Amino acid sequence: GSDVVDMLRMSRMRRLLRFVRLMRLLRHGRRLMSALKSEFENTQVMMRILWLLLILVIINHCVSCAWYSIGMAGTSDARWTSIFSEDDTFAYRYATSFHWSVTQFTPASMEVTPVNVFERCYNIVIIFCGLCMFSSFVSSMTNSMTHLQ
Repeated sequence: GSDVVDMLRMSRMRRLLRFVRLMRLLRHGRRLMSALKSEFENTQVMMRILWLLLILVIINHCVSCAWYSIGMAGTSDARWTSIFSEDDTFAYRYATSFHWSVTQFTPASMEVTPVNVFERCYNIVIIFCGLCMFSSFVSSMTNSMTHLQ
């Protein structure tokens, strides 16, 4: 009979040890889940920041293409694109237009300026749009960075 009692005690001990291991595993699992959740949230914030930057680049691309088109329209020499020589490549012209566009959305400056009324009106509209977008962008970035901390 004592062998049966010893086996029952051993069985209870094994169950108790399994229960203790399960509790430890659950505790570590909670820590792991908490860490994964934190990493997932950080990844989401980083993806949001990258998404905002991509949107900003796409908008600047559209604004720069319109700026270049406005500069190429018309026949007079009074247009901003008259700064280019025939030797300037399309890549240089695009980069100049894109640079101008970025400076309208940020507190930066550039030597390219509007030289006729239509260019100046477009520039004013873009400055106001840029002011609103830049403020919104800074607000979103601040909010995202706050979530990272």
